Amino acid sequence: MALPRAVERLMLLDAGLADRDRNWLGTEQEKVAHFTLRVPGPRQDLPQTIFRGTDSETTRYFPDKLPIAVDEDGRTHVFMYLVTRREPVDFRGFLERHAELLRAIPAWSIRLLVPRHLAGTVSSYRSAFEEQIGSPLRPIVLDELRWYFRARRAGVSSADERFHHGVRAFGAPRFGALYRAWLERGEPVLDATLSPTLMDAIGRGTGRLDCHVLPHRYLHLLPLVGTA
Repeated sequence: MALPRAVERLMLLDAGLADRDRNWLGTEQEKVAHFTLRVPGPRQDLPQTIFRGTDSETTRYFPDKLPIAVDEDGRTHVFMYLVTRREPVDFRGFLERHAELLRAIPAWSIRLLVPRHLAGTVSSYRSAFEEQIGSPLRPIVLDELRWYFRARRAGVSSADERFHHGVRAFGAPRFGALYRAWLERGEPVLDATLSPTLMDAIGRGTGRLDCHVLPHRYLHLLPLVGTA
């Protein structure tokens, strides 16, 4: 394992050891078994990345390799996310990958683990959370977004007036994360943006973002974080 990755794993381990009242899922196999057997749901709703070769296709589930905790009641799940960048670009991708799974479980929280040298990023991560999964699109906006994504993939000229409008209208980071998810998983990604399920869960408090600044400084190890 590369040293930077080992430092990040150490941070995750420390956070897990500080919370021993929950059951922790660490491996891909444990997570798949839990969410398809104990919390029955289809595999296609699990976070996944598909690797396509010339004549083969491999699906890896829970590609972020981050631990997930389960409360004793078996209903509430805690998804860890370690902040390693000042901008929440990767975090938006994490949210998109997990969105369908979050819609399927009764209660959840995302525990944002923030190294002390990145404590100033918390507000931008909160904003990304609320924008990416807590703000459904209106149907008229989705129709235009769908056209823009298809045109962008097809390589429509930027001189096209409608495409130029799309570039300006959908230039925000939220739509960049959606575009990457759409390229990988197709139309269901866009269809799901109309759903109010996650917004309602956040409003009720059954879905939330918890931010924890890590108590240890990790001293000379901190510059390695985010370079794995």
